[in-house]
Amino acid sequence: MDVDWEETENGLPHGVTFSLFQVLREDRAIQYDMGNFFDTRSNYHMTDMVFSLRYRQRFYRDWLVFEAAPQVSFPQEYDREFNPGIIFRLEVHFGYKSSTKQFNNIFSF
Repeated sequence: MDVDWEETENGLPHGVTFSLFQVLREDRAIQYDMGNFFDTRSNYHMTDMVFSLRYRQRFYRDWLVFEAAPQVSFPQEYDREFNPGIIFRLEVHFGYKSSTKQFNNIFSF
């Protein structure tokens, strides 16, 4: 559960996200997410609903991770219209030990 408190804004924006992880191989994983986001400003209401999928994989070297994360959201401010998006990320992890049997950072969502 995430909660953001701001001094300059009325209300309390917060959200609940449910996640499911699936390990495909020792160097690949998928995370499925469903998030509901709310605000208490004026009256308690849901501001957004988001469905996302994050695919992470070691890439080329053990210390290099590629991620592709498509998502769809249904924000209240756009009358719950379908709003697609995608994020591509390339991460470099410093300090990796070559003697480590499994690269644990692949699963550090």
